[in-house]
Amino acid sequence: MISKILIFPFVLLVRFYQAAISPFTPSACRFEPTCSSYMIEALQKASLMDLILVDEIGERIAQSVIEFFENEHNQILINRLKNFGIQFEIVEQFNPDATNKLVGKIFVVSGVFEQFSRDDLKKVIEDNGGKVGSSISSKTDYVVAGDNMGPAKLEKANQLKISIVSETQFLELLQ
Repeated sequence: MISKILIFPFVLLVRFYQAAISPFTPSACRFEPTCSSYMIEALQKASLMDLILVDEIGERIAQSVIEFFENEHNQILINRLKNFGIQFEIVEQFNPDATNKLVGKIFVVSGVFEQFSRDDLKKVIEDNGGKVGSSISSKTDYVVAGDNMGPAKLEKANQLKISIVSETQFLELLQ
């Protein structure tokens, strides 16, 4: 059984790859399964500062990741997983509909939607350069509100004067 402590670094790997590795990965490597060990090795070799520079990663988490990879038991476990065929890579998929219209914008999704599942709506946001937040804060730019939006989220969005858009209004942002 794989423990939560083992899964955490691989979730971090996604963020680290997007922020730091992807721009420097040889284009031939980005889509090659044989490059999967390159991705995990880049995370293993990352310095404390490399990790801290990744969005949403602070010093405490960065130090935990470094300690995780310094632990000999964890290194053995990673090698065993590689030997069993686990690929530690981020597979980029080309989306012809993707744009950069939402770059720099943070969205919170709340409620039930007619045209999208919540996960699909979040993927559309990310595919178009936006970020999805889990809670409303002063950094949130938009709340995409569906039916049955939570009253606490609605109140917080109004207090912070955050734009609340419907599913239809959200789609208009992409036009």
